[in-house]
Amino acid sequence: LLIFLEQVVGELLRKVGELWKNGAMRVGHEHMASAVIQRYLAGMLGRERSMGPLILMTTPAGQRHEMGALMAAIIAESEGWRVLYLGADMPAAEIAAAATQARASLVGLSIQSRGDENMLAEELKQLRMALPDSIPLIVGGTAIKYYEQLLQDIEAFTSSDLASYIDTLSSV
Repeated sequence: LLIFLEQVVGELLRKVGELWKNGAMRVGHEHMASAVIQRYLAGMLGRERSMGPLILMTTPAGQRHEMGALMAAIIAESEGWRVLYLGADMPAAEIAAAATQARASLVGLSIQSRGDENMLAEELKQLRMALPDSIPLIVGGTAIKYYEQLLQDIEAFTSSDLASYIDTLSSV
């Protein structure tokens, strides 16, 4: 599963993004390819029926790319976690409320783009303050390298790839 998500789906997403960036693929084609991949990944979610701890998975406000969050949710399920998947672009207050109400053991976030850095920083700080201390955060994605200090400040676990994410899931 890990190899499939990283080497097939991940590479396909990178190639589609590259083609769009170089002008070899139109925006409509990129959106169509992304929609097909998103539907496929969403169909993989919910196949496992675990009695394990609950992870709430989403992307923070301003982060509209959800493929990383979907792949992380699929991996979490395969590792025995129950998953509450909220999709993309969720405000901090809504993430905290859902996590608290669902009694989540962990909140997972995917950050794939830089976007509005000040807004994202504020959202992450608000989320950490709104979550009970008993609910840790795990943050992954291609853009986490831009937020290393902030993620340390809010005491978030980080993972740079799906393999390190699996390791973190087993240690939380």
